[in-house]
Amino acid sequence: PIENTHRNQILNHSKIPAEISKKILHQSKDWATSIAEELKYIGTLCVEFFIDKENKLYVNEIAPRVHNSGHLTINAFNISQFENHVRAVCDLEKIELQKKLSARNEIEASKKKIEWGSQIRNYVMHPYKLVKDVRTQTETNDVDAVMNGAIDNFLKSYLMLMGQKET
Repeated sequence: PIENTHRNQILNHSKIPAEISKKILHQSKDWATSIAEELKYIGTLCVEFFIDKENKLYVNEIAPRVHNSGHLTINAFNISQFENHVRAVCDLEKIELQKKLSARNEIEASKKKIEWGSQIRNYVMHPYKLVKDVRTQTETNDVDAVMNGAIDNFLKSYLMLMGQKET
């Protein structure tokens, strides 16, 4: 299940998997399965639930289609809800859902450690003023400008350095 939070009746955040109790998880799956079986439904069926402050589960909406409560399968799984729906209604071979982890794992692996010595700029305020990008060796003595967001020279130097590494 997907956990959606709203602000002013507008979707603000979606989280998968939802942080719900095992009891609510099993109850929601049982109810959704019962609804689909009772309707003899084929295809993607969204059953949207609410959980109240007393942790009671309520069915809010049943949508016999791909629903806007969670289009996470477009990027998070090997097959989209749309393709799964078409495959089901056309009686095509079912493709088992598999969560994509490789892209996320690549991103996580490429992250640099945030620890002492991994900084990208050194700032010296006294006895002289200097800001130095340790990656590109770009320097400026206008510390106040950099502190106020003037980092275009640093960005340009870094992009030029990265462009040179790719060729």
